Amino acid sequence: MKRKLSLHTESWPIRVPFRITGATWVETRVVVCEIEQDGEVGRGEGVGVYYCDETPASMSAQILSAAARIESGASRTELLGLLPHGGARNALDCALWDLEARQTGRSAWEMAGVTEGPVTTVFTVGLEAEPGDMAKKAGTAAECPDLKVKLDDDRPVERIAAIRRARPDARLVVDANQAWNFEQLQRFAPPMRELGVTMIEQPLARGGDAALANYRSPVPLCADESCLDLHELDQVVGRATR
Repeated sequence: MKRKLSLHTESWPIRVPFRITGATWVETRVVVCEIEQDGEVGRGEGVGVYYCDETPASMSAQILSAAARIESGASRTELLGLLPHGGARNALDCALWDLEARQTGRSAWEMAGVTEGPVTTVFTVGLEAEPGDMAKKAGTAAECPDLKVKLDDDRPVERIAAIRRARPDARLVVDANQAWNFEQLQRFAPPMRELGVTMIEQPLARGGDAALANYRSPVPLCADESCLDLHELDQVVGRATR
């Protein structure tokens, strides 16, 4: 039986504003696609990449451009050639995973060959006006052993020091969301290590990773915005994950 694809958007309010470098969210706008086949419906959602200017309208247009191929039976592997990386492809990919799981009676993790077991994720501490505000938020997450702290170039070391005092037990990861330049990274990284930070995510602007070529960071660096899919992996190899 031929598949049928349907599409709509939803807006989910955020309980408190979530702030990172250069952006603040009070709601999350998602594209939702559903793929129906033989009485089963697979559902997937995509938020989009804000720094690539993705919107619900642009993602919807991308999904509709691939709708005929999806409805005629395109696989997840074929999807990689139909759309570029981003929220639209993510929504369709998730819907296809969900559809196959429902058709076969298996979970997505079984289909992917993932071993069942508990997963520890991070609790994110968004940017606040003062270091103490962030420390207070970290303190309310005492049940979470791993914290991911959003930072910009305004007193980043002071903010981590305040959080460390509030949560001496926590494993800390920093996400600068492209906020620093290379000189700031060199200045901030050593005290971050002293405060027990285990990783710094995306310190420099997307496309600015060449500065890291000969830099030996005291804290492992992670690429995020600089590596959106495997096609961009070469540009961060040797410059991150050290």
